[in-house]
Amino acid sequence: RRSAGRDCSAKSCPPLLPMPFKTDVVNDQLQDLAVMFITKNPEGIQYEDDAKQGTYSSLFVWYGDQFKAASPDGTVIGYLNQFRDDPLPPDVVFLELPYNWKLNDIK
Repeated sequence: RRSAGRDCSAKSCPPLLPMPFKTDVVNDQLQDLAVMFITKNPEGIQYEDDAKQGTYSSLFVWYGDQFKAASPDGTVIGYLNQFRDDPLPPDVVFLELPYNWKLNDIK
């Protein structure tokens, strides 16, 4: 989840918060950012239910070891499934999305 809160201003990163992180709610803020990036942001993941293939952010490739270490089963898919209501199948193949260096907007 810390990856979701990293200072990054590129579109391929999780969206910027319109407020600072606060110690009393930082866990909720990080959780919300991770869920939004993994489930609602096309720069994070693109996957259609029952598909055998999807695409995801270069971040999941570049920092794959960190995501695997934070996963209950040691896989990136296992990490992603922690934030999804409908788990990804274990045999889905993800291709890397081209990294989008354009400025991430605050909305």
